[in-house]
Amino acid sequence: MASPPPGQRTEQPHLVSLVLQSKKALQHGQQLCSKANSLSNASAQCSVDVLALDAKVKWITEAILEQLKVRRYHHESYLLEIS
Repeated sequence: MASPPPGQRTEQPHLVSLVLQSKKALQHGQQLCSKANSLSNASAQCSVDVLALDAKVKWITEAILEQLKVRRYHHESYLLEIS
């Protein structure tokens, strides 16, 4: 079997090195995408939680305001009765 030409011998280690670098870069890119996906999912869940909390706060606020209106009405009615 004939040996490869001299120029080709030096290219092979260089190609192997490039392939290894490419594999590492691909793995790193996959890790970054996986982490970004996890963070995106966590962020979406936080957004849902915040919206749910906001809805609860609005519901409680409206209920409190309604109770204050009822108490005010009863208080004003009482004051009219005793005057």
